[in-house]
Amino acid sequence: MEVSSGAAAAPEIVKKERESLSRKEVLPDNSVKRIMKLNKGVRFVNPEGLAAMRKSTELFLEMLAEESFKVLQTTKRKTINMEDINAALENNDNLEFLKDAFGPSLDDDDYEEIAPKKTSSPPKGGVTMSEA
Repeated sequence: MEVSSGAAAAPEIVKKERESLSRKEVLPDNSVKRIMKLNKGVRFVNPEGLAAMRKSTELFLEMLAEESFKVLQTTKRKTINMEDINAALENNDNLEFLKDAFGPSLDDDDYEEIAPKKTSSPPKGGVTMSEA
């Protein structure tokens, strides 16, 4: 059995992941539709447009993950982090448009500012103070 190394392994891993998926679509239609409707000019989304947007988003995320994985392989870590994504953006001209979105370098402190805030919810079956 031949073992491949480095960046050549990334496409093989992604291919195996794709084959192991139990359904064709990775992103749920409702999520993609909600993102599309963030644009105030979009009121309705037809099924063909939704399918095209979902597929192109999946392909884009796959490419970004592959590029980040290539960077990750140069380290001893096993988890992709923002450092790997930033390096992927720097290394790939096709991703240059994202550099402005993430800034020169997005570190953990910056991520905390843009990450969704966790909301505390009452325990299941519990009563909140406003209900008491």
